[in-house]
Amino acid sequence: MLQTTNLNIFYGDSHVVRDVSLLIPEGKIVCLMGRNGVGKTTVMKTLMGLLPARSGRISFGGEDITSLRPYSRARSGIGYAPQGREIIPSLTVEENILIGLEAKPNASRVIPPRIFELFPVLKTMLQRRGGDLSGGQQQQLSIARALASEPKMLLLDEPTEGIQPSIIKEIVHAIKKLKEQGGLSILVVEQFVSFVRGAGDYFYIMEKGAIAAEGAIPNLSDDLIRKHLAV
Repeated sequence: MLQTTNLNIFYGDSHVVRDVSLLIPEGKIVCLMGRNGVGKTTVMKTLMGLLPARSGRISFGGEDITSLRPYSRARSGIGYAPQGREIIPSLTVEENILIGLEAKPNASRVIPPRIFELFPVLKTMLQRRGGDLSGGQQQQLSIARALASEPKMLLLDEPTEGIQPSIIKEIVHAIKKLKEQGGLSILVVEQFVSFVRGAGDYFYIMEKGAIAAEGAIPNLSDDLIRKHLAV
């Protein structure tokens, strides 16, 4: 579904991502892990077109999208819930979700019913301002906005970061449900090991801007976690 080949990304003269190759197959959950500052969010922003790749290739559905603008990637079927949520606090919950519909080719103004099946609390808060929601509710809203266009590929950057345990469970349940429904590929940057082991199909671990380890989830050993993820 989505593949990167030898992706290199710079901030000015600083080489921050080195020859990163990823494969996210259709209908699978792939987890990108690593300590803070190793380049995970940089990769996600580059996949969405918010940062340029100095070299390498990004393909989606067999098409080269390396040079596409962010809105073109969204319209091709990529949804993105960024780190920090980035909802618009002055808009209502409903208005925030409707923004996600702009990426649909047919410009539908109808919110897909499955969003409220995944996050029923949002249906009770449609007229509340996004800024009035708790951090966990804002994260649910961010994911809902990304799902509004009914994408084929979902990029989730730290969806459980800084959220209370009860809402982490709801978000993990929603992601697992998306996987069960099939047809949606998910790349998630995540440090929550129990989520990765419980929902993921494959993992990549980054260190110093490069892939240091990868494998099927059963191969995510405690030794790997201690070596590459322990603080």
